[in-house]
Order: sequence, then C-alpha cells, then structure tokens
Amino acid sequence: MTPFQNPPPDPAEFRQVLGLSCVENQVLLYLLHQGMDIRHTYEDSLPSLSAILENMLIRGKSYTEADVVPRIQQRLRERGLLSLSMKREEVGSLLHQLSHCEENLVLMQVTSDFAVKDLLARGWRDDHFVRLFREGEGALLLNDIPPLLRPLSSDELRRAYAGRYLVIRPHHRGIPPPKGPAAFRGWFASPPVDARDAVNGIDWPMQYMQEIVFFYKVMRRRAEAYASLFMDTKWMGEPLHRIEVLQMKISYQLLHGQFGAEPASEILERLCRIDEELAGGLKEKTAGLM
Repeated sequence: MTPFQNPPPDPAEFRQVLGLSCVENQVLLYLLHQGMDIRHTYEDSLPSLSAILENMLIRGKSYTEADVVPRIQQRLRERGLLSLSMKREEVGSLLHQLSHCEENLVLMQVTSDFAVKDLLARGWRDDHFVRLFREGEGALLLNDIPPLLRPLSSDELRRAYAGRYLVIRPHHRGIPPPKGPAAFRGWFASPPVDARDAVNGIDWPMQYMQEIVFFYKVMRRRAEAYASLFMDTKWMGEPLHRIEVLQMKISYQLLHGQFGAEPASEILERLCRIDEELAGGLKEKTAGLM
C-alpha cells in the first residue's frame, strides 16, 4: 500500500461541520483540516424565517437550490479563497489527479446505484459526491452521510464513477474579517410571520414543513456557531433543541397521515416562537456590539 502524505480525516469529524450538501460538508471538513476557523463561512447563512418561507413555501424552492442561501464553496470562490473545476474525464485522469495534486480536494460523483446500495446514502439530490484519496491501484473513499471511510479497488472505482469529478484548489489567502453582529441585521429587521396565513392555500403543507424545519435548524445552528465568534451562545442550546423536537413531531404526523393546513400552522406557530426567542436574545446580547 502507498502511504498517505496526509492521512484522511476521521469520518466522525463530519459532526463538526454544518453543510447542506455532500459538497459543502466535504469542503468544510477540508478547510477545518487546513486550519481555517470555519465559523466565518457561516456569515451568509443568516436568513430570516420570513425569507425562508417566501422561498420554500410560497415559491416552492428546495433548500438544495443555490438561490435559497449562497453555497459556501461558491462564496469562498467569489472571495478568491479557492477555485472550483468540474471535470468530465476518464478514470485515469481522476487517478492522476489524486497522485500528483495531493493538496487539492478531489470529489468524485458516484452513480445513484452505488450511492444507495453501497453507501446507503439518502440525500435530497440525485448527484452525490465523495472525497477520494489515492491508495495503491485504487483509492480510499470518504463519505459524509452516513460517515464512513472505505477502500475502493480499481474495479470498484470504475463501477462507482459517474463520469465527472470536482477539483477544489485552496489559494491560501487570509479570510476577510467577519461583519460581526451587523450580519444579523437582516434577520432582526424582517417582518413577523402569520402562521395560518402562510400555509393558507398551500397543497399538502406538512410535506413542505418537513424540509423547511430541517433547513431552518441548520441555518440557526450556523447562526449559533457564527455568533460564538464574539459572544457566549450557551443560551441558544435549549431553543435549538426544541427545533429537533419539532422535526420528530413532523415525522410522527406525516406517518399518521396528517398532511393538512391545521397541523402545518401549529408547527409553524411553534417555529415562530422559537425564532422570536432566538432573534430577541441575539438582538439583546449584541446591542452593545453593533
């Protein structure tokens, strides 16, 4: 076996990142291992609840669509901190990239069949990417959800490869200073949400709420991480836990056929109270820092 120049991360470390996709998770973990304080990257992930509902409930967009919230890797590229290059080439080119450009992050798209049957991946998107490290004639595969690290023989690699891979190159520039508490102003200034009015006229609103609450949880966990750059955020743990309770309640209601407006408005009312608590607490605690 060829020894690694840089040992691959422990898959359990994916718990330390807050990506919305396989690519975001891989990029964040990579940056973490490069010594970056990844909390800075969450600065553009502070949408108001009304903005989330406008995009996902009214317009019917999925959180996987880049215009709902900027993709972290795209924002870093815009700031000149890394470059992204999608390549549609043969497996030989992929293996060459792994052998000769070890500093780069190389993400291979796997086939849907391999993602489901071999990785047990259950993502919202059809295109799934994994990180590769060269090992002998094959590679080591690092997957985000479920987190795992496993060898791939050259034959398995060819079977798994969906025909394209993403190369991400760091530029080793200093990350711009964060906006600090000022980054929260858009959230604080947003209009209140009328839960019953929001779900009125929406077909099967509970199915939307499942994805909305998941997305909202990730955004507010990012808000907690970002705020911890300049304040104590222990107080946010309890309201964030209540979001997870809401997720469990939604799963139970969907399992029992509760798809209508009444349960959806109840869930949204509870989410609104959590949002008011989080926004109010942050506004109070950052008042002297603006």
